Amino acid sequence: GEIYRLGENTPRKVSFRLVAATHRNLRDDVAAGKFRMDLFYRIAVTNIAIPSLRERKDDIPALVTHWLGRLCERYGLPMASFDDDAYRCLLAYDWPGNVRELRNALEGALLMAEGGVITLDKLPLEISEVGMPGGAGLPKDLAGSVPETVCSLEMAESESIRKALAYSGGNLTRTTSRLGIAKSTLYQKIRKYGLGAALSETRGRVT
Repeated sequence: GEIYRLGENTPRKVSFRLVAATHRNLRDDVAAGKFRMDLFYRIAVTNIAIPSLRERKDDIPALVTHWLGRLCERYGLPMASFDDDAYRCLLAYDWPGNVRELRNALEGALLMAEGGVITLDKLPLEISEVGMPGGAGLPKDLAGSVPETVCSLEMAESESIRKALAYSGGNLTRTTSRLGIAKSTLYQKIRKYGLGAALSETRGRVT
């Protein structure tokens, strides 16, 4: 295609792919005259609907593992963990701000955590409120003690690493890229969770 830079009369050749994201229904906005119809049909070639985080809470353990690993590496901290109350609140909260809100909550809690364990009082108030005494605000299946069907953060982290190793065919470089962690951190996690046998088995299947 061609574009005209601001203030220029000569067109410039360009080649690019445009990716646009919105939380609004642009078809409704076009009908209401709030969004230009010609622009909508220029960009609406392929549409991908991504459910909100509250509709895919099964993704929360993997997202927590990913972002917590990245944040610990960024701040030069050992890998942190959550106590049961804090972790239960992460699963129960509706996350109106989606993944960005989750990441910000993790970063703030990590920086205030003591001893590498993130407790309920380190989470933002709107999140920790779902874990008030008596389980106020928690869904029935999450009130009280953590149910057996809800795996611990360490179990979720171990499973995420195992799947990443399998997906990457045992290639540690691709695995670290997929998980967003340093190779030294991956070695540490493999030892911690006893994943050496799984790694060898994965590499054996590839060869």
